[in-house]
Amino acid sequence: MYGEGCSKTCNNRHCKTPSNTCDHVTGRCPDGCISGFNGDDCLQNCPEGYYGTACSLSCEGRHCSSTSCPADGACGADCEAGWTLQSCTQECPRGKYGIGCNSVCGHCADNITCHHVTGTCPGGCQAGWKLPLCQTVCDNGTFGLNCERDCGHCKGTCDVVDGRCPLGCIEGYNGSHCSEKL
Repeated sequence: MYGEGCSKTCNNRHCKTPSNTCDHVTGRCPDGCISGFNGDDCLQNCPEGYYGTACSLSCEGRHCSSTSCPADGACGADCEAGWTLQSCTQECPRGKYGIGCNSVCGHCADNITCHHVTGTCPGGCQAGWKLPLCQTVCDNGTFGLNCERDCGHCKGTCDVVDGRCPLGCIEGYNGSHCSEKL
């Protein structure tokens, strides 16, 4: 209680000291506000983009998926895709991408890791794997880097990596890729 005739209550404040303790004359919180609140009475949330004691820390550089960062600045499990948990200020570790960094990169060319947000491979796929995520084997009839080459005249399918025909050639063709006409 505080104020003239102790007619006002200290309850529902976000003081560092217990919520029912405030200055008996002014109503101010004696030790200031808990993280995320400000003002003499500790009833105001931090302005958009700020957090911490006296709202002195900026949320800039954090990649929380909510529209504002929380009172303690930790996003928890609420990061945008491609950013690590808690502070949301670091990209996913090598080989991971997406929300919560829970997705595994595909077979990127030259063993380069994929983009931490989208999972796409900046230099394309290793031979035998299909764009955009390099997680799917080439379709029947294609092989090589990014599955950009067409197979020869194989019995069955060609090898998705090098295009060779493991079961041999259909009649009228020969060579390891079954591309030479007899």
